[in-house]
Amino acid sequence: RVWRAASVLSSWIEMAQDLVQLQNLCKRDSVSYKDEFLLQYRHFQSLLHIFQLKPANDSALFRSLVTFLSHVAACYAKEMVDFPQQLMTLLEENYSVLDPELRLTLAKGLILMRNKNFIQPTVLLCLFFKLFRCKDKELRKLLYLHIVNDIKMINQKHKNNKLNRQLQTFMYTMLNDDSEVAAKQSLDVMIELYRKHVWNDSKTVNVISTACFSKCVKLKTAAFRFFLTSTDDAEEEEEVVPTVAEVTAIYSTRAAQTRKRKRKLEKALKKCKKDQLKEKETTPNFPAMELINDPQGFTKKLLGTLRHSSERFEVKLMCANLVSRMISCHKLLVLNFYPFMQKYIQPHHQHLTIILAIVAQSSHDLVPPDALMPIINTLANTFVSEHYAEEIIAIGLNTIREICARQPLAMDAETLHSLLRLKKSHHKGITAACRSIIGLYREANPHLLPKADRVPVVSIQKFKVSFRPTEKKNRVNLQI
Repeated sequence: RVWRAASVLSSWIEMAQDLVQLQNLCKRDSVSYKDEFLLQYRHFQSLLHIFQLKPANDSALFRSLVTFLSHVAACYAKEMVDFPQQLMTLLEENYSVLDPELRLTLAKGLILMRNKNFIQPTVLLCLFFKLFRCKDKELRKLLYLHIVNDIKMINQKHKNNKLNRQLQTFMYTMLNDDSEVAAKQSLDVMIELYRKHVWNDSKTVNVISTACFSKCVKLKTAAFRFFLTSTDDAEEEEEVVPTVAEVTAIYSTRAAQTRKRKRKLEKALKKCKKDQLKEKETTPNFPAMELINDPQGFTKKLLGTLRHSSERFEVKLMCANLVSRMISCHKLLVLNFYPFMQKYIQPHHQHLTIILAIVAQSSHDLVPPDALMPIINTLANTFVSEHYAEEIIAIGLNTIREICARQPLAMDAETLHSLLRLKKSHHKGITAACRSIIGLYREANPHLLPKADRVPVVSIQKFKVSFRPTEKKNRVNLQI
């Protein structure tokens, strides 16, 4: 038995080597080796019928035949018309029971034929999204890289809007798939395409926004991170494209203009013109929050899920941060958000600084002062107290200053006078916070400040200077 197994293995190795050699010969001279190719193709057809009956079996010969036929499919296009569809049918119907190595070989064969433009992208990409359900990490990684690169190459010269709409509609259904792994991978593909400026339109953003209300925590957190980080990505400085004059100045030195230097200059000028044309055609990269169709409805729905959420506190904090960003970006009126965050404003809280930043971020000049006054009173009564450390008092004063900078009407005179009693403190942080509040209200509403802290109105008479009349010599009379 050992001898038989060794002989079978050696025969498989010889067959694989022969197929590699035949593959090279078919690519060089496809007409002369057409009979040998047809012989191997008929061999593949017979093995395919066997695998359709027992798909769980593995065969090294079948894998080598799939690899060989995938490489030479473009050389025999008429004979291989049905070959891609046969592989896709085998994968789609039996992907859960196929051997992992055979499944990976079939996927690589389809990718190889797609790179040679032997398969239409729509059908293949939809199949690959379904294959994300497989419990095969190596296969999912291969499919993810191919999908991103393929869609990027399709939209490289000009946007293929028809294909993009079809795939975006299909991805919307994949986000609601029963398999959490497939839904997460589909969401990662959309986020990566948005960051590569391939799918940076409103439809992509609105499809991603549906993941914020998913029951899967991984989908939620991925969507939250996308919206919270895409704003920072949009503000990054783009690479400056050099002008034609700058490129010419680099290569026009005192050195002799040889043929090599002229070729380099022509190549650089060609690349420069291409980059400038590409820069004009690209659409501006807006933050993802600005592309949501219904920001008020989205924010209210997100706040409703936050109030009834039972996830860990870090996920709730990300959701609250997104609600705050939406309120600040679109200047929304979501008055239920402020009482909800008020109960978390406690000096002993572990995530105190993040909570205070979220509260300050959600305030703007259109928010009614009555909605922000309870938060300022809570900060004044809870933080600005002698019972707490001086650092806590400074944090409370700085938070009040940030809220009042966005909505100065949220402060009343009595609270302001009680806060400014600490301006003579020996702690530098407290005195600096008090001075910043005084400076803010000297510009915004000086009548709320005590008289001692207002800008002194200097009498104009102190600056009166007596001028003595001087004799005008050499006066020129311009009267005619």
